[in-house]
Amino acid sequence: KKYKKYYDSSREGTTLLVIRILGEWERITDNIKEILNKLRLKKLFSATLIKYTRENFKILNVIDSYVTWGYTNKKTISSLVLKRGTSFHGSDKTIRQLDNSEIETSLGKFNILCIEDLIYELSWLKSKHFNKAVEFLGFFLLSPCEMLKENSVVPYYKGGCSGFRGDEINKLAKEMI
Repeated sequence: KKYKKYYDSSREGTTLLVIRILGEWERITDNIKEILNKLRLKKLFSATLIKYTRENFKILNVIDSYVTWGYTNKKTISSLVLKRGTSFHGSDKTIRQLDNSEIETSLGKFNILCIEDLIYELSWLKSKHFNKAVEFLGFFLLSPCEMLKENSVVPYYKGGCSGFRGDEINKLAKEMI
């Protein structure tokens, strides 16, 4: 297992899956709370998708002990959207199950008309409307699994759970979906 200490420019623009695995909200510092809010990771075992950029890499290093993250693939993104995808759009901002008519109404102007278009936009390397698609979805609420029960505080590269996982994030996501 290798620890991701330095930014890898060859993976620039890759979609990352970030899962919050630790931390009671009351005991987290204000700086960490602000970052978790920005990433929509307020609840334990919530997940979000972000692009791999130098700025996001720095942010992830700050919250490293509260989250686990890695490079996700299209299959994992598809499972997340189809099984755990909800929408926060609409006038009342309530959580709704995804359906094609709501996607077309909210994201049609970006040529995202159905769930398949949404999955494509989230997994495509050169996506132009990635942020709009993620904003539409909000976050994914996942189920806790046995892989996260022990050693949550210890970094992944030392045999624990938190921090950078690389492509191994897909195995964890499969267990939690």
